[in-house]
Amino acid sequence: MNKPIHTACIIDDDKTYVFLMKRVIQMKQLCERVLIYENGRIAFDELKLILENKEDDFPEVLLVDI
Repeated sequence: MNKPIHTACIIDDDKTYVFLMKRVIQMKQLCERVLIYENGRIAFDELKLILENKEDDFPEVLLVDI
């Protein structure tokens, strides 16, 4: 059995895409928590804080709009 994903992160400014991806993740119960950021700069700053504070919520999966 695979280890469950605790936290995933979506970095995208398209509100429709974010809504649909979050909904699919929730429906399929793919992870417990989803972090959402509108752009890469905000995501970088927030994820850096998570690392610096040694929090357990650093995402195992990143879905990034390129």
